Amino acid sequence: MREQRGDAHVAVLTAAGVSGRESNVLHAAAGAVPRDYIARTRDYDDAEWHACEESLGSRGLLNEDGSLTAAGRQLKGHIESTTDTLSLHVLDGLDAARWRRCSTR
Repeated sequence: MREQRGDAHVAVLTAAGVSGRESNVLHAAAGAVPRDYIARTRDYDDAEWHACEESLGSRGLLNEDGSLTAAGRQLKGHIESTTDTLSLHVLDGLDAARWRRCSTR
């Protein structure tokens, strides 16, 4: 299920024109994960992080302080809700008993 959601997430990001590196910056800007953590664990230097901020900012998704604009919040919400919608159909084939077994793991 995690792989299904991950694949759906990449598809939605790609359709929205957001690169993998930009998606990390967008995620940090949304307050989901601290910038320092993402930068360290995904091996960003300051120049690359700034380039992603510039790219997102030029599309009206980030404010100058690196926070999401209204359009950025709307896009982030669209990405997450569409990812969830695309991912949930994988559960359609499960009966109630199997769903309970899967959901407790």
